[in-house]
Amino acid sequence: MQGDQCPRIHVWSKAGCATNVHVYYNKKTNLIFDLGSLENSSLSAEIKSADQVFISHCHIDHFGAAFLHARQRSLIKSDSNANYYVPSESFSDFVLAKKSMEKLDENELPMNIIPVDASSTICLSNGMSVKPFPTKHRVPSLGYEICKTVK
Repeated sequence: MQGDQCPRIHVWSKAGCATNVHVYYNKKTNLIFDLGSLENSSLSAEIKSADQVFISHCHIDHFGAAFLHARQRSLIKSDSNANYYVPSESFSDFVLAKKSMEKLDENELPMNIIPVDASSTICLSNGMSVKPFPTKHRVPSLGYEICKTVK
């Protein structure tokens, strides 16, 4: 891959504090894996516009900024809600956390929360897809593999 065909990957992690992985590819694929904090990402326009967010597990250092991300997207008047993929075992608790945040903030958080498991395949644009796989952790968790179909 050359030039604009190579993905840009930005990773920031500090154990117990936050983990963020941002993958930007050809302006058509803008992904975030874990969203523990936006503080160290400077919330660039690319991150604000990311419309696919994959949460590996629901420890706050891996998903805590998902609600802020949704709020920031609403402020830039994004034309669609982002998709937030969470392990299926954590789905109902994640939705409950969203409802609690909305109640406290007295505003709706524009989010599509989607449960995924190791049998899921998330099809993206550009012949790309994301495939969850099981991981071992003390809470339900998934890893994610980015795949590209080349013809």
